[in-house]
Amino acid sequence: MNNKGYIIDLSNVDNANQQITFSIREKVHTWYSNNVTVYQKFLRNFKKMSGTNIVFASKLYRLFADNMPKEAEEVWKYFFTDEGDKQTPSLLDKYDTVLDSCLEGDNCFSVDMSSGDVKQYQTIPSNMAQGEVLFSKKMSDLFFDSIPQRAKIYFVNIFSEDGIDEEDLRLIVYTLLSASLISVPKLIENLIYKRKQSYNLAYSASYFMIFDKGLLKMQKKLMEIVSSTNIGYNYQMMADNLTRSLVSSSISHGYNSKEEWKELSKEEDGETAEIIDGILAKTKGKGGRKADFRTIDELCVGNKKAVIQLIEQFLEEEKETVALAYLFYVLKTSGHISCRDYKAFHRSLVQAYPLAGIKGLTKPQARYSELLEHAVFLLDDNKYKLYKEYNTIKWKKARKVIMKWLPQFSAIDQG
Repeated sequence: MNNKGYIIDLSNVDNANQQITFSIREKVHTWYSNNVTVYQKFLRNFKKMSGTNIVFASKLYRLFADNMPKEAEEVWKYFFTDEGDKQTPSLLDKYDTVLDSCLEGDNCFSVDMSSGDVKQYQTIPSNMAQGEVLFSKKMSDLFFDSIPQRAKIYFVNIFSEDGIDEEDLRLIVYTLLSASLISVPKLIENLIYKRKQSYNLAYSASYFMIFDKGLLKMQKKLMEIVSSTNIGYNYQMMADNLTRSLVSSSISHGYNSKEEWKELSKEEDGETAEIIDGILAKTKGKGGRKADFRTIDELCVGNKKAVIQLIEQFLEEEKETVALAYLFYVLKTSGHISCRDYKAFHRSLVQAYPLAGIKGLTKPQARYSELLEHAVFLLDDNKYKLYKEYNTIKWKKARKVIMKWLPQFSAIDQG
């Protein structure tokens, strides 16, 4: 048996005080010594798992779901249940600072699958103990990138009312995987002492995770299944028909222009983009109020040269398109933009900076509208702490960006 640990690359957490009796390691290894044949059958069933063969996957899912630690369950409910006054899960509360810092650095941490010990590292250690698992954000991003684009769009739509875009979804996946993996030692403890499934299945899964690089193998298997699974034909046809209807009615009623749909189609997968382009060629638009086509130089107020230089610096540092909502808010608040319509501002940026990679206006426009409702609390140093909803990745990012750039734009015409 290789005495080195193995790398799963996920996130970063500070030292955790979640000791598990060391006898678990001895119990599981003793079981394996007497049940090698049983464990080999477990491995054969695991290898057979695929997108079309999910019988054994269902058993594993039920095993883990029934024995999930309460702390991990709270995190999943936090993201996937619709409750009015959500309390931040204790696990996220505990590791909040370090998880945030991990988004901007290369810090990593290891978890001992049997003892539950957590060690923090600034770089990947050269030597690790058997059963010790290393995590960094790279694994989360690797898994996220393997998800088919249509599936990403589906999940973005689930969170659409919260103003979540694909970049936010990447952070949600990162947070969920982090919380789940931090809880694995407690999961193993539940499997050994509080299991609801068969004795052999619980011990096989525990040995798999402690001694046989099980987390790495499960991660690879999950990526293999997700990347090879296609959306059913009927679902795809339904989605395509809905796309045709939405584009056609949107233009006919004047809700969106052809130019906006053309811009949005650039973000979609090839098939969806072809559907949108085909409808655009057949649909006539509806007249509305005259659009504002002023350039960014014409829209800016005050020391235009300094304002535009700072806008360019913002675009260089803040890569997410949704951050443009925060830029527009900052410009409005500091009195450096003359238009009231986000659409005109967005259009001027696309025209002025064609190489900046600025995507569709739908998401940042929606975020700006949402920001107007929340800014009075979000940007108040005392009030924002009173509301749990602002203790989320989305609003923390918004507050951080605005608080960084507003003073800089406000200082342009002072003195």
